[in-house]
Amino acid sequence: MISSRFIFGFGPYARQVLWLLLLTCCVSALVACVRLFSLVYFNEGFWVVKDANFWLVLWQGLRFDVATVIRLFFPVYLLSMIAIVLPQRIGQWLVSMGFYWGVFISTSILVLTVANQGYIAFFDTPFNAFAIEGLAYDKHEIAESVWGSGSVWVYLFAGLIAAFVCVYMLKYLARWMSGFWVAPSIGFLPSLLVIILSFFLVVALGRGSVGNFPLSHKHLIVSATPSFNNAVPNGALSVYYAVLEFIDSQDLMPADDAEGKVLYQQFFGHKAEDGALWPQLFTQTPPLALLADSPPNVVLHLVESLGTEPLLPRFNEGVDLVGELGIHLKEDMWLKNFLPEHNDTQSTLIRLLGNINYPTVTQSKYKQVSLESAAAKVFQRAGYKTVFVFTGYEGIRYRSNFFLNQGFDEFVGAHQLLQLYPEMPTNTWGGEDEYMYDYVSKLVREHNQDEGPLFVVTLTTTNHPPYKVPTSFADVFIEGVPTLQNKIGGLPLESLITYKYTNHHLGGFIRDVKASSKGRNTIIAATGDHGMRGLSGFEGSALLNVSVPLYLYVPTRYKPVHKLNEDQIASHKDIFPTLYHLALSDAPYLNLGRNLFTPSDLDGVHGFSASARYVATQTSAALKGKPSISFPLSPSEGLLLGKAEQSVEAEKFGPALAYKDLIDWITRKQLQGGVANSL
Repeated sequence: MISSRFIFGFGPYARQVLWLLLLTCCVSALVACVRLFSLVYFNEGFWVVKDANFWLVLWQGLRFDVATVIRLFFPVYLLSMIAIVLPQRIGQWLVSMGFYWGVFISTSILVLTVANQGYIAFFDTPFNAFAIEGLAYDKHEIAESVWGSGSVWVYLFAGLIAAFVCVYMLKYLARWMSGFWVAPSIGFLPSLLVIILSFFLVVALGRGSVGNFPLSHKHLIVSATPSFNNAVPNGALSVYYAVLEFIDSQDLMPADDAEGKVLYQQFFGHKAEDGALWPQLFTQTPPLALLADSPPNVVLHLVESLGTEPLLPRFNEGVDLVGELGIHLKEDMWLKNFLPEHNDTQSTLIRLLGNINYPTVTQSKYKQVSLESAAAKVFQRAGYKTVFVFTGYEGIRYRSNFFLNQGFDEFVGAHQLLQLYPEMPTNTWGGEDEYMYDYVSKLVREHNQDEGPLFVVTLTTTNHPPYKVPTSFADVFIEGVPTLQNKIGGLPLESLITYKYTNHHLGGFIRDVKASSKGRNTIIAATGDHGMRGLSGFEGSALLNVSVPLYLYVPTRYKPVHKLNEDQIASHKDIFPTLYHLALSDAPYLNLGRNLFTPSDLDGVHGFSASARYVATQTSAALKGKPSISFPLSPSEGLLLGKAEQSVEAEKFGPALAYKDLIDWITRKQLQGGVANSL
């Protein structure tokens, strides 16, 4: 009696298992097609097939795809197991429910995977916490940017096609399965054996492993090439880890000195002294009479998407994308082999100006904390008037309130600029860059030095999606721009026009200051907040595509003894230490970067460069998540990566790899425990 009842419910269970296997095969095959597209498209061609990691990416991705489908389907599968001992009609109902649930999760995984490719094209990383943060705080602006990025229709259409193909295939498979009969008359023991074996098979596939450790986030890094790693997770998996990352970022763990001293030794290469650790993280600029008696004004321009490549002939092929900035690049100093902190504005801004690694801090419960690590406070303590000028609206990410608490005396945004320039057109993000540059130019030229020197940071927005060409530039014709379409991925040609627009007006600002009486005592620096979006990749171009320039104008009387090596590899972490040494006498600052004018620093603890994913020395680079593999760098080829090889400079990457953890400790130390002003 028990046997017949048990066998009675075996048919629906067997159908559910068969449906799950068919479902998994279908989704895995379709996602594999998207993954193959990602590997070829983001690495510019089928040369990727020759890479040994190509097949590893496909295999690891397949494991994750199978595990994702089974984990999402697992509740229905468990119900089907329970239904074995229940009336058959319940089992049949679960089969129907399994069909609809399977179709839903399959199409969701596929559509999210296509959307994930669009996100990768824009941010060079799969979905992460930043995507959720953007949806949480800037819904309208994000929507406008996405629609204006130029390729959203392509990905939307691709997603719809993928969903249609998926539904059609699953409908066909379900129809085929409906005629497939699993005989319930195989007996109790054989049925029990099938159930046990199928259970262990489903669990093993869902874990992605038969060993002690199931597939997890650490298994997403399979290559030393980010574009390969980007292709591993499917869209649903990327969203899952993004949500976990976002949740984890809401609360910070406390930071004590014992932990900090371990990180201190890993970074600096020697033990910290006894006593409080915080003061030991600071160093000082040397005392100089010139800087003590006549400190210069300092202006740092952060330019939206100011990538290096479009400034160079190898990219622009003679098309003028530089505008009036070009003459200053020829006259003054600029580094081409320069890396940004991150791939998005907010992360770079918080890291560069706050010396912390917590981009959501401006919206978090910690937003009122005044950071002792803030860069502007170094100038403020030295008697500077500090001003942040932003083309965008002050309320974006609550930046105005936050930075007024981080060493800036004033924060001027689009609303204040509109009061001064009522004719200024506005858009999704704020006003147009030329008005901001005009305001800052007047601010510097008319500043009364008797009130103390001036420190200004600017941040532009015009060269940001949706790439709305300003009114004053609408009739400007840039000859040859269409020939560069294939180099900017899916971005619209307007992105090159807004790129030149901002460069042109930045050049105009530099011209005006140089020509004024303040040109003799004003240092000007300019860099990109991140590289230009959408640049087409080619073998070895990972760093070239994300690179930004660092431009420096230093008046003659303030130029250091050592000439700047413009071919050196450096990064955002080195900007403020360089500016401090150029402008300030005997000033304490957080010791996290190097003075670019000091050649000996290249061989010191700060002689590395860091970007969102890579660390680099002057001779090689490595992916942070896989430092055992390095890429040689040649001074003559700049940031072009050579063929991957086993790292021969592992010891040189030590401080670079400890850098992020030390920054994390500095972040937690200030936001959780608080740091008294001990300087």
